[in-house]
Amino acid sequence: MNMRLQRASSGSDSLVELMAAVVIVFAAACPVHAQVNYTSTTGAPYIQTFDTLLQTGRTAFQQSSPSTTLDTTNQLVGWYAYRSGSSTQITANDGSMTTGGLYSYGSTGSSDRALGSIGATSTAIGDFVWAVRIRNNTGLDITGFTIKYTGEQWRYSAATQQTVQFSYGIFASGNAPSQSTLLNTAAAGFTAADGMRFSNPVTSGSFGALDGNMDANRTILTQPVHATIPVGQDLWVRWNDINHAGNDHGFATDDISFTATSFQPVPAPPAAISLGIGGFIGLLGARVPRLRFCNRK
Repeated sequence: MNMRLQRASSGSDSLVELMAAVVIVFAAACPVHAQVNYTSTTGAPYIQTFDTLLQTGRTAFQQSSPSTTLDTTNQLVGWYAYRSGSSTQITANDGSMTTGGLYSYGSTGSSDRALGSIGATSTAIGDFVWAVRIRNNTGLDITGFTIKYTGEQWRYSAATQQTVQFSYGIFASGNAPSQSTLLNTAAAGFTAADGMRFSNPVTSGSFGALDGNMDANRTILTQPVHATIPVGQDLWVRWNDINHAGNDHGFATDDISFTATSFQPVPAPPAAISLGIGGFIGLLGARVPRLRFCNRK
């Protein structure tokens, strides 16, 4: 981020210096994580189809502090993926692969992709979570929204029915949840939406690859949510695919849609507070440095 601190005059007192130091601290705390910037107040949805994911081979995705993002190599701005294991690969998979991993699911040679995984007990794999970070840049507080997505099954493992957990949380822009928080399905700050959990629709037959784009192997899930996302704050929506007992099915999510449906104006600050700040600055008797804050995404 870029922040410049310029003085209007060479003279200053200790109070002005203190104010400058405080601003520098705030500038250092400006968030560096990417997010989806949602601006529509007219019902236009944010949509993610994952069709920029790789169609063949494998590639590394960033898994390091302070965050894991799928932005760079897969053009999924605002999307994050973590695993409890140590591997950092995402692999194209048509459902035929049996090993645990983070996958770009889709038919061979097809650009129609979905993001998913197979959990495993190995130290390299473990549990998975993928999440999207949506910032409210509408200028209004969002008081209701609708989320819709398609859950797809790309492999049947002959195990009992398993489930991908769904939850959401609202966080201040400079307070993104950590990797351990996102991986922990019981972590504070997230609300589970049981009606949005995806369980494998195929529960019998021979184990093996499935076509997750076929109606029999997919489920469309949608739910309206009444919750407030204040202006400038972030909605995190996450899907947790833990390592289940026995062999894991191949799960994926596709066609994610977020639409803000209701709003309210941002409350104006009390007049007394505004007057108090103006009076305080007037009493300084010195010119306050012109401050340029970082641009938030």
